[in-house]
Amino acid sequence: PRSGSINSGLLASYTFTATRTATIDVSVSSNFLRSDLRIVLVNSGGLAFSGTHDYNNNLLQMELTPDTYNLRIVRPPVGVGAVYLPTCTPFNFLLNVSYPNTPAVGDGSGAAQGLCIGDRVPNSFQGLQYLGLDGRMHVQSDSFFPAKGSLFFNKENVLLQVNASSIMRVYVEPHVVDIDVKLINNKTGAIVAQGSNAIHKEESFVYVLDPTLAYQFQVQYWFWDST
Repeated sequence: PRSGSINSGLLASYTFTATRTATIDVSVSSNFLRSDLRIVLVNSGGLAFSGTHDYNNNLLQMELTPDTYNLRIVRPPVGVGAVYLPTCTPFNFLLNVSYPNTPAVGDGSGAAQGLCIGDRVPNSFQGLQYLGLDGRMHVQSDSFFPAKGSLFFNKENVLLQVNASSIMRVYVEPHVVDIDVKLINNKTGAIVAQGSNAIHKEESFVYVLDPTLAYQFQVQYWFWDST
């Protein structure tokens, strides 16, 4: 990585080479008023790809072809004297590179399946992109990457604690990958709320969170066949 200065507009840059087709999922989260950081990806031909901006979060998801790339974290120029801007800024940075799925079990074709574009379940809700000022937090996506570990099952846990009594609602639509959702008391390990646990059906629960307790929000993935 190459570091930079926030006042110069370039905070950091990373040069890497993709040796085969892949999907990149990169985001930077910062305070919109103080920082407003952006992602820019430039290929060897000088073609630049910019992230999609959503207030405190800037996200770039795209398919990479074999090439050398330069990934930059930048702050766009603003029409105000630098004296009013911070000389440093906190931010969250996430980078993930995924490769095409391997052939289905028993397929025998040797051909890789197509790339999937989607979001990942956050490993924390404490990032700047989730900490709003209106007392609400909303996380939604039309397409999430399922975490695939073993052949049939995997799970992801997100640590969660609120500072005031809060209502949590979770909804997952039916999918070819069977998904279950649970809320677990982080201290005792007891399940305090969960969806229906039905196979290939929608999952939902509503629960009042106690600010004196920490929870684990768990997403379970069941792969019942090779697809």
